[in-house]
Amino acid sequence: MTKKAAVIFSFVAGLVIGVTGTVALTVPYVHQITQYNATIESQLFTEESANGGVALERCDLTFGSGAKLYRVQQASTEQQQGRGLSHRGSAGQGMYFPLPKPDKMVFWMRDTYFPLTVGFFDPDGVLFRLEDMEPNTDTFHFSEAVASGALELPRGDFEGHRIRVGDKLTLVHCP
Repeated sequence: MTKKAAVIFSFVAGLVIGVTGTVALTVPYVHQITQYNATIESQLFTEESANGGVALERCDLTFGSGAKLYRVQQASTEQQQGRGLSHRGSAGQGMYFPLPKPDKMVFWMRDTYFPLTVGFFDPDGVLFRLEDMEPNTDTFHFSEAVASGALELPRGDFEGHRIRVGDKLTLVHCP
């Protein structure tokens, strides 16, 4: 029996058969789970709805090491920075948080549903700290020193792009 036929058969029979062939859920529970997932998805914002109907500026970031990130969202206003990547379905290419005046920064993950790493930049643009952050937590992640900005990326992307502590952000270009 094909996978599609097995699903149709199991639905008609009133059962959902798991990948291992064991009975997983009855149809009424599947309906409840579908409603629950639809509710969660309806609570997630698109980029525009998360920012009052305005798409965030997208910027290309270049590092002294040669690493480049393209089309990273830039949260420039207090409102955009306060919302960050919360209530979203994914981090996309990440988010850059420039400060108008260097200051200490703090991040947390309330209503953010995927793991991130935040990197803090000193006033000269040098990446001086990386902090892994767990989804949907209220743990504070401090810059611990004065920062000119921060960059949130999906967990593993700093390493994947070979961006390390000590690398300098040399250019932020927002076409």
